[in-house]
Amino acid sequence: MGSLAVLLLSAFPWALWFMLRPTFPLSILFIPVLLASPFVIVAAAIRLYRRRNLTEHDRLACEYYIRGVVGVIVIAILMSLAMILPVFNASLDGSYVPDEPTRLFLSQEMNHFTNRNRIDLRKDGTFTMTDVPDFTQMSEVPTGFLNESGTWKAEGRELTLMYHPASTPGTEVWLGIEIEGAIPPYRLKMVFGDPDMDKYAVFERTAE
Repeated sequence: MGSLAVLLLSAFPWALWFMLRPTFPLSILFIPVLLASPFVIVAAAIRLYRRRNLTEHDRLACEYYIRGVVGVIVIAILMSLAMILPVFNASLDGSYVPDEPTRLFLSQEMNHFTNRNRIDLRKDGTFTMTDVPDFTQMSEVPTGFLNESGTWKAEGRELTLMYHPASTPGTEVWLGIEIEGAIPPYRLKMVFGDPDMDKYAVFERTAE
C-alpha cells in the first residue's frame, strides 16, 4: 500500500505535464524539473536509508519511496518511447470522428457540426475526408471544409494524405496530420493557423 501511495505521488509531475501540455517556452522550464524530480527523491531516500539510527518503520518508508519512484521512472521511460515509436498502417485504419471539444468548436465557431464530419482510412490505403475543417488555411477558425479522397500512409508519428483536388485537376496535394496517443486507438490532430495559438481539431477513432 505504501509503494502505491508513493507511486501515485511521484507520478504527479507527469500527470500535470500531460494535462497542461505546456508549449514553448514553458516546456523548456518544465522538462528539467520533470526529469530531475524523481532522481532527487531517490537520492534523498537512499541517503536517509543508509543512516544507522533509523527505525524499522523509517527504513521501510525509504524502501517504499525508492521502489515507487523507480517504478515511475520506468513507466515514464516506456511511455516516452511509446510516444515516439512509429505508427504502423495496420493499427491506424478505421473511421475517425470529432472528439467532444472539436464538436463544440464546429458547432460554436464554425456553425457546422453534423454526423458527416469524419475521416475514413481504409485498409487498402485509400481515404475519404467528409466535412473536415480546412486546416490548410492560415486561419485560427477555418472558413471551409475538405471533402476529398485519395491515398494515405503513416510516416513516423504523422499521417500523410495525398489527393488530387477536383477544383484543380492534375494538381497533387500532400497533407500531414499529427498522430496522437501512445497506443491504439490513436487520435488525429489538425492544427489551425499559428501552432502557438493552440487552436486545433482532434478526430478520434470510432468503435464501428
